[in-house]
Amino acid sequence: MRAEDPGAGRGTKELSRTVLAALPVALTLPLVALVALGFRGCAPSARFSMSAAFAVLASITLAAFVALTHRSRPRAGVLAACHALAWVPFLAVSAWQSIDAAIVSRPVRGCGTGLMAFVVFAAPVGAIVSLVLGTAAGIVFVRRGADRASRSVAVAATGLALVAFAFAGARMARPDPDTYLASLEPAAELHAGESVQIGGRDYRYERGAPTDPIPVRTMEGGAVLPPRVDCILLGADEPKPFYAPTGTCATLRLRVDHRADLVVVDAPRDADLGRVAFLASTGMTTSVSPATVADHIAPPIGWTIGAGLGGLIGAACVLAASRARRRAAAIDAREGKHSGGGVVELVTGETLRVDAAAGLPLGPVVLGHIGEQLPTYRQTGTPTFGAAWPGTLADMRGKLTDLATSLDAVAIAAAMLGATPLLVARLAAGL
Repeated sequence: MRAEDPGAGRGTKELSRTVLAALPVALTLPLVALVALGFRGCAPSARFSMSAAFAVLASITLAAFVALTHRSRPRAGVLAACHALAWVPFLAVSAWQSIDAAIVSRPVRGCGTGLMAFVVFAAPVGAIVSLVLGTAAGIVFVRRGADRASRSVAVAATGLALVAFAFAGARMARPDPDTYLASLEPAAELHAGESVQIGGRDYRYERGAPTDPIPVRTMEGGAVLPPRVDCILLGADEPKPFYAPTGTCATLRLRVDHRADLVVVDAPRDADLGRVAFLASTGMTTSVSPATVADHIAPPIGWTIGAGLGGLIGAACVLAASRARRRAAAIDAREGKHSGGGVVELVTGETLRVDAAAGLPLGPVVLGHIGEQLPTYRQTGTPTFGAAWPGTLADMRGKLTDLATSLDAVAIAAAMLGATPLLVARLAAGL
């Protein structure tokens, strides 16, 4: 019969405990997404980014988790960060949906609102998928053999987030997709019967013939709506109707973007066709999307801020991880075996009493705060120790390097969660 390897069994049990320790983070992340959704609902500006809020809240959650578990489960942060990274594909799809939406011809979406659909309609499925993906990735990267790769990826991800922020930050003075229309130069306001010339073309706003009144029953008996009027803008490649259910033609506001050769016609929401755009030079109807005006707008401001915050959090974690590794390498201590009552046998074979070890269990100990007793006439100098800890020197250094790896993993998660929407905006729309 083949004997079982007890070390393998201990390793499997340790891995299972680490996976279970990180499970609360996986279950908390959907709640973090709901909190970000709540922030979006009460935000004073439409430019608020749910994806940036989620990235920051998730990063804070990871950092708090590492702070709480770094003594008992120093590598659990790797699993927790992998659970957070499993949300990156959802953020990417959400960002693509938002940046692909037309500014004119389809409803305008605030940056990050694609995440709302995922949270409301796909949260249960997304939570299960992220749990499975995060656990699988965590099992791979929690092993110490992957530490060097984690460190390199942390530096690269943090650098990528900061570079993306730098490129986007240089354009923050420009309007973004949420403020593009408001930034356009006003050209004219048209009332029924008026005309205006833009780009060598004449545009006239005509009031059509009224339709028959439509009776409406009410609790009081009955009421009749005013005649419905079809108000038409002429001059483009085809007439543009703006329906006036109240019987009065709405005032049209015309805005121009000379660089993009665009004319945007804006009307109140109750005018049915509330907004249309066409090329100033030809009058051809067109749609306006972030990709079509990418040369003179900036990425969504919320995504830019999210990348910057993700990069800063990632940089802080990378620096903290580097410091933990330096502390591990700089540990000045000696190993010994505690026999009880503070009597310790050093690896050199020397036996001495260490008061700091008196309360420790029997077995391996690490002795620190090394000093030296001055020699006397009958006795040479002997080392003294002002502190003692149970375990081995490798264990002490391992806990610090494990903490460093967890911090590297948090850096990767923070940087990628923060930068993903901005990277999608660059790839999908050239922003």
